[in-house]
Amino acid sequence: EGGIKMIVKKIYLENWALFRDPIEVEFSEKLNILYGPNDIGKSTLIDSLRTVFFTKHTSQSEKIRSLVPWGSDLPPRARITFSKRGIDYRITKRFISNRTSVLERLVEKKWQRIAEGDSADKKVIELIGGRLPTRGETKPEFWGIGQALWMVQGEPFI
Repeated sequence: EGGIKMIVKKIYLENWALFRDPIEVEFSEKLNILYGPNDIGKSTLIDSLRTVFFTKHTSQSEKIRSLVPWGSDLPPRARITFSKRGIDYRITKRFISNRTSVLERLVEKKWQRIAEGDSADKKVIELIGGRLPTRGETKPEFWGIGQALWMVQGEPFI
């Protein structure tokens, strides 16, 4: 049914692995193809979806620590704009220092906060399906339908 699908509209990353400078990528509601040479950030961009949606903002896992740009102590920050059932949302997370998670909904062309902190992490999971880990790194079994969408190349796990 068309009203149930989730559509990723934008990904904004800052201090996120190799994306030290801010980057924003907009997606079409149809087919999107990421292509380019190795080591330009295609996998990092897609992995940011899994990390933001399925990792608590308070996580101190090795995976989260590995997002800090090499040679810096800059905190990774991401914002993902998506729609679910025709409603636009955006989740913003900052990891490592000044950890935050803010979920907003677009109402009459203005973003309104609807949850912060742990509540925002939980609400995003309710919107997209899956579940948060109780501790440690997010695992594929927590990703709901994301298991079918975000597989590591050559490593099927479903």
